[in-house]
Amino acid sequence: MQRHTFLVTLFLLLTAPAALCQTQAADSNGLQVSKSLFQLKASGVRYDGVNERPGTYYSGSKLTHEGKLYTDSTVPPDGFVVQDVDTDSFTVYQPLELAKAAGWIDKKKKYKAGNNIWGIQRSGDVIWMGSSGFGILTFDTATKRWSRYDVRDTPIPGGHGPVVFYADSDYVFISGFHIYSVKHQKWLKVDAVPMRNVTKLGTNRGGLPVQIEFDLRPLAGEKYLSINYHTHVDIASKVSLSPDESAYIFFFSHSEAHPTEFRIEKWELEWAFSQMRD
Repeated sequence: MQRHTFLVTLFLLLTAPAALCQTQAADSNGLQVSKSLFQLKASGVRYDGVNERPGTYYSGSKLTHEGKLYTDSTVPPDGFVVQDVDTDSFTVYQPLELAKAAGWIDKKKKYKAGNNIWGIQRSGDVIWMGSSGFGILTFDTATKRWSRYDVRDTPIPGGHGPVVFYADSDYVFISGFHIYSVKHQKWLKVDAVPMRNVTKLGTNRGGLPVQIEFDLRPLAGEKYLSINYHTHVDIASKVSLSPDESAYIFFFSHSEAHPTEFRIEKWELEWAFSQMRD
């Protein structure tokens, strides 16, 4: 019994410092996060779309899942497009008509814009997409039901379009670095990452002519890299997992020669969400 107690005590003494350091790092030198304004505004909405061949596709947003191709059309009938690969049949879901069916906007009023889709990503059986004026829309491929996340209660058709740039079974990432946790079913916003997480600081200078020049390289001596529109690191060009799948690597292709790249450990996100209060 005494030997067993000694071994348990020794184990706790050896492992406690590592856990403590991880918690302190997350608390004092880790991610800077804040509460996101995105909230669930509607769920379980039924809207069946129209069975028509769409106009043209925007090839930047497409994925396949269980025999279906999910993409979008920019020419009427425009909106979110689902193609059955085997039968070559189409269903087009227009956000404006979805909003009318859900009672979010006036059914009798005509709107000039509101069917654009900004990014299509999948988390499990749910397809996530940005929209013009309706926030983030989700389509459950199993139930064929729609949900809406937004920063405001009343949509503005044709308004700002948040971009969904990455999703997996754990998290959904959208422009402005708002992140949704599937496990916690809540949002947070990453405001800055510690410079130790940054592997490249880029610039768009020296390449093709640009309207707004910026150079992040002088920030190398700072403690944090702010994530916002002004630093041009609010929408990642590419997201990948580290070889051991313990971290997300975010790549921003400002220029071919000088991109920006940083990583966020999964444990950092889990810690941040566990600390976030409703």
